[in-house]
Amino acid sequence: MKSVQKTVLVLAWLVALPAAAQIAKKPAVPAIPGYQTLLCDFHLHTVFSDGQVWPTVRVDEAWRQGLDAIAITDHIEYRPNKKEFASSDLNRSFEIAAQKAVDMPVLVIHGTEITRDMPPGHLNAIFLSDVNPIETETWKEAIDAAAEQDAFIFWNHPGWKRQQPDGIPHWYDEHEQIYSEGKLHGIEIVNYKSYYPKAHQMAIDKKLTLLGNTDAHDTIGMTYEADLGESRPYTLVFAKEKSAAAIREALFARRTAVYWQETLYGDSLYVAPLFYESIQVPDTPLVLHGKARAWVAITNRSDLVYRLELEAPVGGYEIAEEVVLASGATVPLQIRSLNSTETNETLAIRFRVTNILPRPDQPLRVTLQVPVQRLASQDAK
Repeated sequence: MKSVQKTVLVLAWLVALPAAAQIAKKPAVPAIPGYQTLLCDFHLHTVFSDGQVWPTVRVDEAWRQGLDAIAITDHIEYRPNKKEFASSDLNRSFEIAAQKAVDMPVLVIHGTEITRDMPPGHLNAIFLSDVNPIETETWKEAIDAAAEQDAFIFWNHPGWKRQQPDGIPHWYDEHEQIYSEGKLHGIEIVNYKSYYPKAHQMAIDKKLTLLGNTDAHDTIGMTYEADLGESRPYTLVFAKEKSAAAIREALFARRTAVYWQETLYGDSLYVAPLFYESIQVPDTPLVLHGKARAWVAITNRSDLVYRLELEAPVGGYEIAEEVVLASGATVPLQIRSLNSTETNETLAIRFRVTNILPRPDQPLRVTLQVPVQRLASQDAK
């Protein structure tokens, strides 16, 4: 009888769960030629450092929000819950999360956060085999121990005001030392709810991999208020396949972009094909009767949003100066002929995508090819 009651209680608890908690939804982000696009978060905490959640929660969250890979990066030096979770093995949170992920489509990457004063501040080391040797006396010994394991090492929240009071990332001699030794490979240009333009420029100048991570300590649902329009950042990894080895190769090759708050940051080598793979322009000609207006239907097949501004006029035509390609929507782009001469041609319409930034404050430039058949008739007005 007790077992029956227990079963009923469990079922009642499951029924009481919010529907969203039981549904996995993977954002639609297209692949680009030669690579898969993987959604990742390489900076997450659990109760084994100063987080508020058990390691398995991180895997469940990732599955529900469609992530392909996460890294568990608990602090080494700061573990306020150490008394409650007395394991002396610094690998324990990763092991618990990895075991949970065995039968799930989420890759869990072994990592840690090296938590030191500025400079050099906080750094993450991922793709580790053993965190324990990284618990060292000095930050340099910790970096060296991570490098000995061929870790991918990146600088966390470089503009964090608790370490950079002006909120601006500063490149110190210590960073130059780590970098010149080949032991600094990436930098967070987005952390939690902040974008650091100077860190973005540093990444370009120093050829560092771009990363955007949550640095979540609480649940993702309590970290980002979806009802207020907040969203978690994603590191988009352009990998040859979905595997830890392929992600590692892509990170070292700098094949990443960052998507946060409807803005995409990344090298045009990757974000341009991502844009073109997202949208579809009809290949049948748009028929324009005389000087009447018509609309070409542009479909955004992704869950990303693109904001376009016309960069240059097209001779003989009037074209809408702004268009927002909403996620998963078909959007009309207005075109009007300025004369009634009959012709068949393909318009090369140049836009700036204001929310795709290959460099800080420098939007991506794209060209849409729109076939047009212009008729002399004035019937449609």
